[in-house]
Amino acid sequence: MRRLFLLSSTIFLITLLVTLGLGYQALNNLIQIKNSQPSQTKTLGVETKDSNDQVASYVTLIINAGEGISSSYLLDAKEGTTVYSLLTKAQETGGIDLEIKQYDFGVLVNSINGFENSSEHAWIYFVNGKSGDVACDKYFLKSGDKVEWKYMTSSGE
Repeated sequence: MRRLFLLSSTIFLITLLVTLGLGYQALNNLIQIKNSQPSQTKTLGVETKDSNDQVASYVTLIINAGEGISSSYLLDAKEGTTVYSLLTKAQETGGIDLEIKQYDFGVLVNSINGFENSSEHAWIYFVNGKSGDVACDKYFLKSGDKVEWKYMTSSGE
């Protein structure tokens, strides 16, 4: 089952790369990363030139619900992109179901793909391996940042 998931994730990312026109080198880098660590989810930040010879930045968004349930999305991260706007971009592509709550301090993600916050679990985001210290709509991303949403227990697992 895990191999089938990894295979389908790889095929999805390859299709997305080809659709975005990222070219052979970016595609080759992604394949090498996927093949080198088949038992782990890896993120990939790609910077390449678009058809107008402008630098385009992409980051991978990972949704990790635990117990081997995770999805990866390679998404455009233009200037002003926040952790939340990256998540909504994945939602707009039909990749995830998302429920949020708006508070004075910002957006709180309440549910992703049916996994809801509770007294035992909560969705926490990480950028480059560090948990966020502001609401997800207040954290602005930079080129090459790696974003992962984890469905964590109160004990931090």
